[in-house]
Amino acid sequence: MNKLYLLVMLMIFANLVAPAKIVPLPDLLKPETITIDREHIYITEGAAIYIYTKNNMALLKKFGKAGEGPQEFRIYPAGSEPVMPASDSILVNSIGKLSYFTKNGAFIKETKTKYPFARFKPLNEKFVGFGEAAENNIYYQTVNIFTPALEIEKEIYKRKDWAQEGKTGNKVVDAGGAVVNCFSGKIFIGDRQEDTIFVFNKEGEKIYSITHDDDRVKVTQDHKNRYHDYYKNHPFFKSVYNEYKKTFVFPAYFPGIRDFTIDTEEEKIYVLTFMSKKSKSKFVVFDIKGKLLQKVFLPFKDVNIQKPCPYSINSGKLYQVIENDESEKCELHIIDIAGLK
Repeated sequence: MNKLYLLVMLMIFANLVAPAKIVPLPDLLKPETITIDREHIYITEGAAIYIYTKNNMALLKKFGKAGEGPQEFRIYPAGSEPVMPASDSILVNSIGKLSYFTKNGAFIKETKTKYPFARFKPLNEKFVGFGEAAENNIYYQTVNIFTPALEIEKEIYKRKDWAQEGKTGNKVVDAGGAVVNCFSGKIFIGDRQEDTIFVFNKEGEKIYSITHDDDRVKVTQDHKNRYHDYYKNHPFFKSVYNEYKKTFVFPAYFPGIRDFTIDTEEEKIYVLTFMSKKSKSKFVVFDIKGKLLQKVFLPFKDVNIQKPCPYSINSGKLYQVIENDESEKCELHIIDIAGLK
C-alpha cells in the first residue's frame, strides 16, 4: 500500500512540475503563427509555411516565399493568422489574394480580391472577412460575409477603430481590435470593448452572446515599463522609439478578453485573459453554446503585454512555440490541459 501511494504521489508531482512535452524546432528561427487541424500543424515564419505531422512532428513540407507569384505571398504583419485549415485543403491569406493548397502543401489555385487587407476564414462554401473600412474619414473595424468569389455579401459587425488618421494616441492594449473565429457554420466575434463574444449563424444573424465578466486586471507601472522596453529594444522600432512612445496611451485596466481560440476537436472556447501568475496565464473555458466549464492557469509565455508567443489549442492540449532563453533555439511546448485541472 505504501509503494502504491508513493507511486501515485510521484505521478501527480511529475504532472505538476513537468506538464509540457517539448519538441525542438531546428528548422525555425522566428516563427510567427501556429495553426492545427486533426492531422497537421502549420507554422509560419515570414512568407514561409512549415507543415508538420501532428502525431510525431515530422516536417512534411516547407513552401512559400515573398512575392506576387502563384505560390508567393505579400505577407501581413506577424500574428494575423495567415493559414486556415478547411475540410480538404488549407487556405493562405496574403495581401490581395487567398491561396488554396492541399493539406500536404501542393498548390491548387488562388483567388484575387479587391479588398487587399481583408483576412478570410472559411464559412462552409463562403467566407468571413475582417479588416478595416473608412467612411467620412472615420476608420472602422468590420466583419463581413463574403461570396466564394470574395465579394461582400453582408456586413455583420462594425466598430469604430482605436486608431484614427491625424489623431495621436495609441490605446496600447486594444490595438488588436476584434477577434474572429468560425466553427460549425457559426461566426464568433470577440469584442474587447464589451468583453463579449457575439455569435452569428451562417446567414449573419446574431443568435447569442457569451459574456466574460471576470475581474479586470489593473495596468501597473511594471506593465508599462515592459511595453516600453519591448519597443525600445526591438530591431525595427528602436530607431523611432522616441517619437513612437509619444503615442502610447495606457487604459486603467486591461480588457477582459485578450484573445480567444476554439478547440475544434473538443468543441470548447478558450478565452485568454490578461491575468497571470508565476509564468502562467488564466484561460476561461466555455462550451460552444457559452456555458462556463472551467477557469484554469496554463503555462504560457508572452512576447510583450500585448503579444503572446504563437499558440493554439487542439484536442485538449495547448501548443505554444517558444524560443529557449538559454539555447536561443525554437521549441514547441505541448501541455495537456486536463492534467492541470
